[in-house]
Order: sequence, then structure tokens, then C-alpha cells
Amino acid sequence: MKYLYAIVFGIAFLLSAKSVQATHQMGADMEYTCMGQFGGAMRYRVVFSFYRNCRDGSWPAASAPTTVALRAVPQGCAGVGNVTATMTQIAGQSGIEVSPLCPTQLTQSGCNFSGSGNAPYPGVQVYKYEAIIDLPLTCATWKFQTTDCCRNGAINNIPNPGSVSLSIEAYVNQGNDPLSG
Repeated sequence: MKYLYAIVFGIAFLLSAKSVQATHQMGADMEYTCMGQFGGAMRYRVVFSFYRNCRDGSWPAASAPTTVALRAVPQGCAGVGNVTATMTQIAGQSGIEVSPLCPTQLTQSGCNFSGSGNAPYPGVQVYKYEAIIDLPLTCATWKFQTTDCCRNGAINNIPNPGSVSLSIEAYVNQGNDPLSG
């Protein structure tokens, strides 16, 4: 009889489970700075800013990633392969609230709201990541790229945003001297 109760409870628990998606990505941007030529490559510092929804409905949103994969893809250069790097969080510049609210509303943002149900105001945090990457001079044009799933479920101009990845790209032209333009 004890086993029958356990089976019934287990089935009831499974049937009541909700679908969970990591719908926390509100937006992102990427910037790069040329650090100069090192051997046969040009060195760049790439900074990726990730804007996270602090709360998705009545549940806290998924946490921000600890690292982000960066890929540099050569554009129109035969025989030159992709260059990859792992971007890590910048200490002191990650997890900072940047909600577009008046100071008196910040305590009720999705980042700070401790009540039940939806927060009265949206909450946004920024997480910054960086990597140093060397691009061979054998190719003039490169595309920096990063992709991660999933977009914020509250976005209303994308069908099924919770199942859509966020991709950010930036192009660099090494044909012009990146240090002097």
C-alpha cells in the first residue's frame, strides 16, 4: 500500500510540473579595442555587455552565464580558420542593476521585489565579459560573434521569444590600420 501512495504521488507531481525556459535575455552589445600588433596578429580586447531580466513573471529569471563563448569568423579569406576565446565576467562590473526607473521605484523593480507574484516594475541587470583575442593579419575582415539562448519571454514583437537565441555581431576591418584609422 505504501508503494501505491508513492506511485500516485509521483505521477501527480509529474503532471503538475511546469515547463521552465531560461527566458532572461533582454539585450546585449559588444565593443572592441585594438591593442596593437603582436607578431603576425592584431590583438583586440572585446567587451560583451549582457542585459538580464531579473524576474520572469512571478519567478526569478535564470542567472546570467559565468562565461560567454566568443568566435571570430574570417570574412572572405580562404584557408583562414575561426578564432575562439572564452569571455569571463569583469569583476565589479557584473550584476549591476540598470533598470530604467526613477530612484523611488528601484526597491520595487524585478531585481529587488521580494513579494509574491509579478514585480510592479521591470528589473534589469548588466553583466560585462571580456576576452583578449589575436586575429591573424592574413585576413583583413573579421566578424566577432556570440550566441546564447533564450530571449526574454516578455518581448512582444518576436514570436515565441523564449525559444529564440540572442546573437550579437561586430565587424572589424584590419585592412585599415585599427590604431590610426
